[in-house]
Amino acid sequence: MTDLKDMKKSDNLSSPYYLHPFDHPGMNICPVVYKGDNHEEWARSMRNAFWAKRKHEFLDGKFLKPTDDLEEIEDWWSVNSMLVAWIFQSIEPTLRSTITYHDTVKELWKT
Repeated sequence: MTDLKDMKKSDNLSSPYYLHPFDHPGMNICPVVYKGDNHEEWARSMRNAFWAKRKHEFLDGKFLKPTDDLEEIEDWWSVNSMLVAWIFQSIEPTLRSTITYHDTVKELWKT
């Protein structure tokens, strides 16, 4: 059996770095599509989805990008990129091109 100390953070189910094998960038995690006039409802639904996925701390920037562990930096970017994709996936296609692209989910969420 693998010692928990030796387990990659991204393999630990309770880690913010964990992504389920079925998670993918085209996945729709939010039942509410952002249409421009329903920001409050959409944001509430997205926050709830990120809480359910244990990714809420990426939105407000509490879970900062690591600076010294290359494997952890790669895991952080992997999850961050997935979250950015999930947000864009939940936006009405005609509005996506009007939203400024940001590298981090925190920056995107603030816009």
